[in-house]
Amino acid sequence: MKFSLLFTLLIACCYVASYSQGSNEHNYGIEHTVDEPSHLFEDDEVLEVSLRFKVRQYTRKKPREYIKALLTTHHSPVDSVNHKLKLKSRGEFRNEYCSFPPIKLNFKKGDFDYEDLDDLNKVKLVTHCQYSKQSAQYIYKEYLCYKLYSVLSNQSFGVRLLKINYIDTGKKKKVIEQYGFLIEPVNMLSERHEILHTEVSTISQLHIQPNILDRVAIFNYMIGNGDWSVKGQHNLKVFVPLVPSPQPNGIAVPYDFDYSGMVNTSYAVPNEESSISSVTERYYMGVCRSEEGFREALQEFLDKKEALYQVVTEFELLNDFHKKQMLNYLDSFYDEFENDRIIRSMQSTCLSY
Repeated sequence: MKFSLLFTLLIACCYVASYSQGSNEHNYGIEHTVDEPSHLFEDDEVLEVSLRFKVRQYTRKKPREYIKALLTTHHSPVDSVNHKLKLKSRGEFRNEYCSFPPIKLNFKKGDFDYEDLDDLNKVKLVTHCQYSKQSAQYIYKEYLCYKLYSVLSNQSFGVRLLKINYIDTGKKKKVIEQYGFLIEPVNMLSERHEILHTEVSTISQLHIQPNILDRVAIFNYMIGNGDWSVKGQHNLKVFVPLVPSPQPNGIAVPYDFDYSGMVNTSYAVPNEESSISSVTERYYMGVCRSEEGFREALQEFLDKKEALYQVVTEFELLNDFHKKQMLNYLDSFYDEFENDRIIRSMQSTCLSY
C-alpha cells in the first residue's frame, strides 16, 4: 500500500545510510537499503530529525503555498537519511496566532525510487506554537491525548513524537531545537482498518455507530474537549465500512486536542454553545442515552483506568508540574463516578434530538 510503504521508510530500523556534513555544505546523494521495514506510528521511541528550509521566511510569511525543504532522519550519530519534500503552513487559528504555525509536509514524487511510491504523500506536523518551555509541554500533553484515545480504540490516529532540529537555510543559518509530532494521514488509517473516509456534509451524530459515538463523546468529556462536532467533521473524521452495512454505520475518529482542559493551552477558550467559562470545566456533547446505556458506555473507561493513567505516568518528557496537572485532571474525571455524578452531569447537557 502506498501510504504504509512511504512511512516505513522513515523508521530507523528501515535504513542503513551514510551522511557527511561539511561546514556549509551537505551531501544529499545518500544511498540506503530497506530491511524488514516497520511502521512509523507503531513505535513510541522519539525519532530525531532535521528539517532544512527558510525558517525565518516561513515564520514571517506563514506560506499557504509550498516551499522547498529537506528532511533528515537521524538513526545514530553517524547514520542518517535525507528526503526531499515541500512544506507549507496549515491550520486556522494556530496559523494566525502562533509564532511558529503547524506544518504540512508533502513528500516529492518519486523521491524514494520505488515504483509504488509515485503518488505524493501529505503529512501533518504539529509544532510548538511559541518559543517557550510552556509551549513544549503543550506539545507533549496534546500528543498524550492521542495516546489516551488509542488505549480505548485502535481506530485512532497514530502519532509519532519527533525531536526536531529546524535548520534555517537563509542568511543566518540558525538552528532551533524543538519537539513536535506527526499525525497519521487519513488515507493510511483507512488502509489500516479497511474503512473509507466520507466527507458527506449532512452527517450527524445519529449516523455514527452508538458505541463508537459514546466512546468519542465520553473521551472528549474526560479530557475536557468541547472543540469537536460530527456535523462538518470538525476535529473529527468520519469513516464507513468498505462493505455496506446497516445504518448507523459511521466510525468517528477524533483529533486536535489543544483546546481541551487536559492540555489547557493559554489560548484555549470554551465552546461558545456551552455554559462553561473555562476549558477545564467539562461539558458533555454526546447523544442522550438511558441510565443503563450510559453505565454500559462508561464501563470501558473504568476497565481501562489503569492503562490510561500509565500513558501519563510513564511519559518521561513531561515535567512534574504538567504531569501532576494531567493526573489531577484524570482524577477529577474518575471522582465523578462516585454516586453516579458523572451520569447526572452527562444527562444534563446531552443532545436529545
